[in-house]
Amino acid sequence: MKKGIKVLIGFVLAIALAGSGFWLVHRFIESKEQQASFRELAESVLMEVTPQKPMDVTTPEPEAPEVSHEHHEPTADPAPQVLHDIAALKEKNAECVGWIRVPGTDVDYPVMWTPEGPERYLRRDFYGGYSDYGVPFLDHRCDLDSDNLILYGHNMFDGTMFTDLLWFREREYMEDHSQIILETPGGAREYRVIAVCQANSVESRLYQHINFTDSAGKDVAFSLPEGCITGFIGVNGAGKTTTLRTLLRLTDKEAGKIQFFGLDMEQNERQIKDRLGIVLDDGCFYEELSLSEMKSIIAPAYTAWSERDFKQYMDMFSLDPKQKINTLSKGMRMKYALALALSHEAELLIMDEPTSGLDPLVRSQLLKILTEYMSKGGKGVFFSTHITSDLDKIADMLIMIDNGNIVFQEEKDTLLDTYRIVKGDVRALTPDLRKLFLNISETAFGFTGITKQVAEVQRMLPDAMIERPAIEDIMLGNIEGGNK
Repeated sequence: MKKGIKVLIGFVLAIALAGSGFWLVHRFIESKEQQASFRELAESVLMEVTPQKPMDVTTPEPEAPEVSHEHHEPTADPAPQVLHDIAALKEKNAECVGWIRVPGTDVDYPVMWTPEGPERYLRRDFYGGYSDYGVPFLDHRCDLDSDNLILYGHNMFDGTMFTDLLWFREREYMEDHSQIILETPGGAREYRVIAVCQANSVESRLYQHINFTDSAGKDVAFSLPEGCITGFIGVNGAGKTTTLRTLLRLTDKEAGKIQFFGLDMEQNERQIKDRLGIVLDDGCFYEELSLSEMKSIIAPAYTAWSERDFKQYMDMFSLDPKQKINTLSKGMRMKYALALALSHEAELLIMDEPTSGLDPLVRSQLLKILTEYMSKGGKGVFFSTHITSDLDKIADMLIMIDNGNIVFQEEKDTLLDTYRIVKGDVRALTPDLRKLFLNISETAFGFTGITKQVAEVQRMLPDAMIERPAIEDIMLGNIEGGNK
């Protein structure tokens, strides 16, 4: 009996192994056929292109380079060219609108667009047959005349399709492959990778994409993911308030686009602001009015205004509706502005220096309120501050601005894991070692520096003391003009 059971089990296992083997072979063959199909398609519409001459970046003949441990700047990429006959592609399939290329990677595919059937090519090949690999396609809400496009595609376990994009989580790889080329009937468009965000759910979305040139001619670009408290950091005068006022259209921009929830701010300002909760440093209130009177002016502007929520927050903050605005302290003004911002089901809170000038108790209360707001799900907070200790407690993402330029956009924990404070003997600071630091301060008792290249520093200075930095250390280390 036992022997018969063993034979049966062995038979079942053999069938299972054979089935698994067949499935793996089938997937391998399908992968090869799919990639061959894309190659054949590319070759059938490939155009003869005159090789470009290198871009003119003539400089004086350099001397022999010194050995440096600093990361090299990527060389300039050639201007983008159309390599594929888009008209010929459209003859093969009218739903093809272009071709996407990321030089140096395997991303080299046609792009489809079907507004009436948004995900038609999620599981179809170029010719409409079934395929697990699909074809990259544009979001149905996209405007082809716009430079802001959303493109979808699979990253397959066998390393095909968009799998190479996973390497963009490595900063050096991202910098070396930052050029993205979209070929369209109107010519080749060039895009640059400025930040990478990995979402763990297909339902995750970006709240907004900011890409504009401010009135001072500075280019500002970043994105805010849903479900995050994002801190906008920088010293006083770095450009935080100017950026916030520009994205809210309270200050003019020179060029570029600002999008919230996939909508263009210039064309959908009222609809967008109906979904935003805004707390500005100056309040923008009529000083002679009472809190109740000011609320009566603001409330009708929001379609989802909740009098019940407003009363709840007024009670929570111990605010008297009959009190005049000009009698409020700074902390009470902030609480009142927050009560207004939270009383119309706002999806994204935008706050300018909300903790500036507040005592520790009020600041602690504010951070608790923001945490409770986020616990409702589907919310986001974007607030500027130079008090980085607040961000140590609650922030998920950090964006730093300095002199109007975005320095970095990164997850807080990743930043804190990347940087290190190093302390040691000043006499050990060789020229090569100094190059590994973003910032160094020196005294008669030793030096303190901040670095992103901790492994190399430890190799060259094994006796150094290594400490985990605070956000303020990272901010100050990245500011131009620091003591080096």
